[in-house]
Amino acid sequence: MKFIMHLTIQNIKRRRVRTILTLLGVMIGVVAVVSLLSLGMGVKRELLQGYGDDASIRQITVQTPENNRNKKMLLTDHTIEKLAKLDKVANVYPRYEVFANIQVGQYTAYTNLVGIPAEQLSAIALTDTSSLSEHARKPEMVIGNGMGYMFFHDNTMTSYQDGNGDLNAWIGEKAKVSLGLDENEITDRLTIAGVMQGDADEFSEQSQSIYCDIDVLRAYLKKHAAQGNVLGQPLDKNGNAYTSWVYSSVVVEVGKMEDVEFVVKKLQDMGYQTTNMKEYRDTAMRTVRMLELLLGGIGLISFLVAAIGISNTMTTAVYDRVAEIGTLKVLGCEKRELMAMILLEAGIYGLVGGACGVVLSLLFGKIINRIAVSALLLEAGTKIAVITPKLALSAVGMAMLLGTIAGYFPSRWAAKLSPLTAMRRD
Repeated sequence: MKFIMHLTIQNIKRRRVRTILTLLGVMIGVVAVVSLLSLGMGVKRELLQGYGDDASIRQITVQTPENNRNKKMLLTDHTIEKLAKLDKVANVYPRYEVFANIQVGQYTAYTNLVGIPAEQLSAIALTDTSSLSEHARKPEMVIGNGMGYMFFHDNTMTSYQDGNGDLNAWIGEKAKVSLGLDENEITDRLTIAGVMQGDADEFSEQSQSIYCDIDVLRAYLKKHAAQGNVLGQPLDKNGNAYTSWVYSSVVVEVGKMEDVEFVVKKLQDMGYQTTNMKEYRDTAMRTVRMLELLLGGIGLISFLVAAIGISNTMTTAVYDRVAEIGTLKVLGCEKRELMAMILLEAGIYGLVGGACGVVLSLLFGKIINRIAVSALLLEAGTKIAVITPKLALSAVGMAMLLGTIAGYFPSRWAAKLSPLTAMRRD
C-alpha cells in the first residue's frame, strides 16, 4: 500500500498545472454549493425567527365571525370553559382590546390597549426598572419592546426609536390616553408601568403591543360606561348590552406543536375564526424549502462540472501513463492495486479541493454577511450566510466521493489494459 501512496503523490506532483486547475475546479464547485446552501439556511433562520418561539406558535387566537348574530358564538366566560375542555388544549385565556390614542410628551401612537389576565401579564419578561402595582385602580400599561417604532413625533413625524429610542425613560410617566372613537370615548392619564425585555428590532407577537390587567381594565371601563354602554361591548339586535361580558378574542394554548392543526380544525368546525403563527410559519417553510432546492440545484450543477473535471484529469493522466501502467503490470502489480492508485488520486483531488473550497466559503460567507448588514440595514452580527460544521463536513465528504466516482472509469480502463498493448504505446 505504501508504494501505491508514493506513486499517487508523485503522479499528482508531476503535472502541477493540471493538478492546480483540477483542484480549482473542485474548489469552485464546493464554494458554489456551500455558499448557496448557507444563504438558504441563513434566510430560513432569519425568516423563522420572525414567527416567534414554540410557545407562541402553539397559541391560537380565536375570534367570533364578523356580523355574527348567534348569541352562542359570543366569547364569554362560558365559552372559555367550553373551549378549555377540548382535546389537546392545555390552557385558554381571554383578551379584551380597546382602541387607544396614546400620547407621551410630543410622541403619539394609535394602537390597541390589550387586557390579559394577571397570570399572563406577570409571565411577560420586563426590564429591571419596570414596576407593576398589585392593587391598581386604573390600567397600568406594559409597552412592547418594539413600540418605539409606533410612536411618532407630532411635528417631525419621526418615530421615537429614530430619536431617543429608550422606552425605559417612559417608565413611571403618565401618558394621555383616549380610549375608543365614538361618543363613549374615555380620556384619562394612565401610567406606563413596564417595558418588555428585548431589543427594539427583536420581533415577537408581543413586541408591538401594549398590555394591561384585564380585570382592572374591565372594572375601569364599567366605571366610565356612558348610559350603561361599556366601551367595546357589543349590543344585541335591539341595541341592548348582553348580560355576560363579551371578550374581543380568546387565546387557546395547545400542549404540543403537532396538535395545533387538529385544534384549529376543531375550532373552525365550531364556527370560529382562528389565526396562529404556525399557519404563516408553515407557508414560510414551504417557500424556504423551494428556495433551498433551487439554490442547492444550482450549486449541484457546479459540483457535477467539478466531478467531470476530475474525470477528465484522471482520463488524461491514465493515457499519459500507459507505458508506466504496462510496466507496473509486468512487474506484478495487480488490477485492484492499479484501480486503488487511480481512485486514490481522484479521491485526493476531491478531498483537498473540497477542504480548500470550504475554507474559501467561510471567508466568502463573512464578506456576504458584512455586505448584507450594511446594504439591508440589518442588526450588527446578523448572519445571512450560515455555514454549519455539518454542512462543511458534508461538502468535503461529497467532493471526495464525487472525485472517487469520477476516477472509477479511468481506473477500470487502466486495470483492463493489456501489458503488451501498453508497452507498445510507449
